[in-house]
Amino acid sequence: MAVFPGFLTAFLIGTAKAGRRAAKALVNRRAAHALDSWDDRALKDIGLTRSDLMGARALPFYRDPTRHLDEVSRGHLRSRDSLSGKPALTPIALEPTVHLPSIGLVPAS
Repeated sequence: MAVFPGFLTAFLIGTAKAGRRAAKALVNRRAAHALDSWDDRALKDIGLTRSDLMGARALPFYRDPTRHLDEVSRGHLRSRDSLSGKPALTPIALEPTVHLPSIGLVPAS
């Protein structure tokens, strides 16, 4: 029976953490909705578009839309505009140029 109290404690701690994350996501969702009142030029200044806001609103209620908007504005996710209306699902992978000093070749892409 020694396993049960540890399991119960871990379950309660995990539930409390999930509840706090969901509550924070709801508060941040309100903040993200405040961006709807901004004009397009102000949104462009922070690296966002109207379609980025629509994409953040389309996230499930427990996901934090401000994290999504932050990743889009920093360029870690593609904007909906750059994908011709397709949602941003995959991170942008930049291919680094790797030089092999031992033989002096660059790997083919």
